[in-house]
Amino acid sequence: MNMYNFPIIIAEGLDVNFYMSVSSVQDSIEAVDIQNDVYKAYDSLGNKIVLSVIDDKISIKIDYENNLKIELEKLLIDFLTAIEFKFSEKEESLASLLKKCSKFYQ
Repeated sequence: MNMYNFPIIIAEGLDVNFYMSVSSVQDSIEAVDIQNDVYKAYDSLGNKIVLSVIDDKISIKIDYENNLKIELEKLLIDFLTAIEFKFSEKEESLASLLKKCSKFYQ
């Protein structure tokens, strides 16, 4: 059973979206993009989220064996930099980066 740590972060390059429910992810992303491996997905702890399409339904599973916290921190730093959000990159933890992104949560 998946215990989701919200938000779920879905990235397509620097187009980063933050979701507070599984259903909002399923409603927002496209099956064809999942099949084309367009997205990178994480939970709020940096665990990799595996997106797949099963019988035309989007499936979301957490890969607890594959923590990508450092990769997620870099993505959030790049995202905040791209939108010209002012912050001190060297002092930021994953939790503080997510807090800075909270106004973008869906």
